[in-house]
Amino acid sequence: MNPLLPSEYLALVFASVLGAGTWLSWKSSIKMRPGLRVLVTALRIISIACLAVIAFNPGNWKSPGEQKKKEIAILVDRSRSMDVKDSGASSRWAEACRLASRTTEFLKKPDCIESRTYPFAEGLEKSAETVSDLGGLKPDGTGTGILKSCSMLLEKYRGSERQLSAIVLLSDGRNTCAGDLKETTLALRSEDVKVHAVAIGGYVPLKNLSVILPRRHYTAFPGQSVKITPKVAAMNTGPLQVDLTLSDPGGKDIETRKLSLEDNSSGTVEFRINFEKPGYFSYRLTARSALEESNGSDNHMDFHVSVLEKKLKIIYIEGMPYWDSKFLAQLLRQDSNIELTTVHRLSSERYYSVGTDTSRTEESSQPIFPDSIGELLAYDAVIIGKGAEYFLNAFRVTLLKEYIRDHGGAVLFARGRPAESEVPGLDSIEPAVWGETIRTDFYWEPTPDGEETGLFGDLLPGRADPIWKELPPLTSALQVVELKTFAKVLAVGIPSSQIGASRISFPCVISRKYGKGIVMTVNSEGLWKWDFFPVSEKAQKFYREFWIQAILWMARHSDYMPGQDYSLRLGKRNLMPCEPLMISVSRRRGNDGTAKLPLVKVFDGDKEVKQTPLSENAGSGDSFSALVTMDFPGDYTVALVTEKGCRIAREAFSVGRLPLEKDNLSADVKFLETLVSETAGRMLEEKNLDEIFHDELKETAAGAESSMAVWDPHWDTWTVLALMLLVLCADIYLRRRSGLS
Repeated sequence: MNPLLPSEYLALVFASVLGAGTWLSWKSSIKMRPGLRVLVTALRIISIACLAVIAFNPGNWKSPGEQKKKEIAILVDRSRSMDVKDSGASSRWAEACRLASRTTEFLKKPDCIESRTYPFAEGLEKSAETVSDLGGLKPDGTGTGILKSCSMLLEKYRGSERQLSAIVLLSDGRNTCAGDLKETTLALRSEDVKVHAVAIGGYVPLKNLSVILPRRHYTAFPGQSVKITPKVAAMNTGPLQVDLTLSDPGGKDIETRKLSLEDNSSGTVEFRINFEKPGYFSYRLTARSALEESNGSDNHMDFHVSVLEKKLKIIYIEGMPYWDSKFLAQLLRQDSNIELTTVHRLSSERYYSVGTDTSRTEESSQPIFPDSIGELLAYDAVIIGKGAEYFLNAFRVTLLKEYIRDHGGAVLFARGRPAESEVPGLDSIEPAVWGETIRTDFYWEPTPDGEETGLFGDLLPGRADPIWKELPPLTSALQVVELKTFAKVLAVGIPSSQIGASRISFPCVISRKYGKGIVMTVNSEGLWKWDFFPVSEKAQKFYREFWIQAILWMARHSDYMPGQDYSLRLGKRNLMPCEPLMISVSRRRGNDGTAKLPLVKVFDGDKEVKQTPLSENAGSGDSFSALVTMDFPGDYTVALVTEKGCRIAREAFSVGRLPLEKDNLSADVKFLETLVSETAGRMLEEKNLDEIFHDELKETAAGAESSMAVWDPHWDTWTVLALMLLVLCADIYLRRRSGLS
């Protein structure tokens, strides 16, 4: 028994309750017929006895092992990758069968737990009666579902009379079927099931040819050419001749470049595409060769170009005109895709403004600068040279902050530190804290961040390009004491005397994401020399190329493209089938919020394949989101589409196919190690197989014997409880019928 109270106290209590209950029942039924009076009193005694049975709680102690027998499951991988012969002269499958046989023999020892062997491929299969039954199977499964098989095994044992103690996994670890590692290991831990694994197989060289493009979306002006610099990488192919072809959406080849690649090398080519009119254009790059590979999904890459419909409106503020400001203003004014307004300070009481039409000028004794957010939003970008203190005050800096942070504006500090004296709040916008002036000849060199963001190495020459040493040296910059939050150094200055030696560098091009907008500082003076003293035609063109591409890069990295009131951002650009894609949309503040929201539509080429409405994010009137999943591999475009069918913002993404068995035949030991460590199991080898199993299984068996016993009461059955309830109901019924309470 396992009584609620010590037995001696409980016996005394129930003896008293029984005596009092019997006496009260007899006295209260004095008006009843003698036979019925005896029956009612007897029922009361039986009712009290039923309560006593529950209180004394008779039964037996049972360990969990007595309730369910423990069992080890041996999972044997029979997918196609197990047909590889890298385990001596035999295949991985033969090796797995041999190890399964040895494991089963060891587990047949009297003091070990029983085992059951399951082959698996895409999922768990019927258990083999004996290990020799595996010999009738072949390693021809079209997929490897390690995680799926573990989940199926857990589900199988939940409804079984046996308890799953551990899993012994014999596989190369190349999981090719869908499954969530975190979710599966969590389920295994919750059932206290360890996974022990033997990694079968080794490295098999993978032949692969791939096209790599730094960016998938480019921005351009009408009449401008866009430079595309794809890289083709060859791995384990040997010497290879490759044709890289640029084609339009209809599959028509536009241009082909030839590359000669050595084994395990890569090559970069350059395409230039001219655009005469605005619009959204799609292209594909395809690498063709004599190489036979099982997975050619990365042999092509789609990309898109947005050619701006409206001219870029820029205001350029200059308080201390010099050659840098004159050359830059002249360059921007000559560009037919830019509407430039320049404001110069000529003296302390004389300010001069020149609009897009140079015949329209304005002169004032007061600093000229937009004095409302509406006036500032008329411009897509603000360029500030030197002498900002002559134009800006605390109120105008507040407007500038709102313009960048809330409305996705772009601000370019074209000549380093914009103000010589303090302007309240301006330093909070700048990307760096400035130090002393550096006066020495130096050259620019792009940084890894500069290449990763796409400004250099894609739009502009990368670090390895010789043009950086061909340009006339610059002579003045500022030391950077500290970089602000979210600031990135895109290019550094290298003193001429240190080129090729141990170098000290300083930031020259710095960007900073600021709310929905972006800020960039060019921390160098004398860039005009690149245009005025060119050492080559390429160097002369670079001056224009740098400023135009920097401005377009800023427009692209702001939340809003020029002329657009909505921004579109994707959580990922490369995902797998059925993987959710988060789409984030924001609306420019000041936009008419009464207009109907655009729909999110997904296109495969020009064919619409899916659409979903936007949902407003909690606590925000201008932030929205949507979620889509794609079932099939392919290259897709997400677009915001208005009621009239206009596509106002677009982004591209790709859905890859699930890996196939022949895509990569190398064993994935890292995956097995992760699975094992997350379930507190062990990686096993044949030489210590018996020893480790002895320790592990002895521990499991001992745990079953020494685990806390569970009380199994005798009265806890439906028949006993039903009988107790019947007695109580009969007692109450007879008393009520006789008019007793």
